[in-house]
Amino acid sequence: MPILQLKPCYKDYIWGGNALKKSYPREDRPQGIVAESWEAACHKNGSSIITGGEFDGLTLDRAAALSGDRFYGSSVPNRKLPILFKLIDAKQRLSVQVHPNDEYAARDNERGKTEMWIVLQAEPDACIFAGFEHPISADEFREHIQQQTLEKILRRIPVSAGDAVIIPAGLVHAIGEGLVIAELQQNSDATYRVYDWGRVDANGHPRELHIQKAIDVTDFSLGGELAAVRSVSNGSLHLDIWPETAYFSAARGFGSGIIRIEGNFRVLFAAEGTLTVNGSVYPAGSTLLVTADTEEFTVSSAGSFLMFK
Repeated sequence: MPILQLKPCYKDYIWGGNALKKSYPREDRPQGIVAESWEAACHKNGSSIITGGEFDGLTLDRAAALSGDRFYGSSVPNRKLPILFKLIDAKQRLSVQVHPNDEYAARDNERGKTEMWIVLQAEPDACIFAGFEHPISADEFREHIQQQTLEKILRRIPVSAGDAVIIPAGLVHAIGEGLVIAELQQNSDATYRVYDWGRVDANGHPRELHIQKAIDVTDFSLGGELAAVRSVSNGSLHLDIWPETAYFSAARGFGSGIIRIEGNFRVLFAAEGTLTVNGSVYPAGSTLLVTADTEEFTVSSAGSFLMFK
């Protein structure tokens, strides 16, 4: 099966900007702000589409249904994409929010949402917020929300391009302004917003909050931190590998070489410069799916690429 190129779907939330259009120009980018670009997704709230080849115009899960286990691999339940990969342009801060685990999310017919942020671009003094500086109680949390002083107790983490943070379900968090981020997550859109910095929408209305659900699922002892990275090399191919979670794994690659995938799919993203895969050249910003029946493939990056499973 050939390498599959994906066409994203777009989201235009009020905090977005134009960084994705400038960094990764595409003919299909919509006018106006682009807050998120769902690059590899098969969710009821948005799906990417295969472009070109025998599966042209199909969603990933539809192509998987036609192809069987050779598409995602026999370890993927129900032939459904288990991850969601998106790009985020945070011209403004995102809301303070938290995601549920699988058990709680099932009440809303959703999956839990553990996620990971990989910083692609960062303005000077950019930061993210992850967890609390010190453990707090649910009552303290509610009081700070009501008094609009939540920022005082959140852990602020300065970040630069190349940094990564793993956000487990239950960790309160927010992406700061001036960041372009690659987000890898469980295939879920379960988000409970608790604080939106006093922001209102285009009609002057505050966005909906989900305070009780957030209190139900928040771990008040958690504080976030930058993810450690382990570097490995095989000839001229170099990989920076972040800690694996129960739901996904991620690495950043440089150089060229052969990658063996042992019966599991991979998602590739050309983060900087062109990416050549099995002799085909893809521009920066391209997202590809390598199907599970591809035992090995060759890569050559003119900059860097991300690889997920």
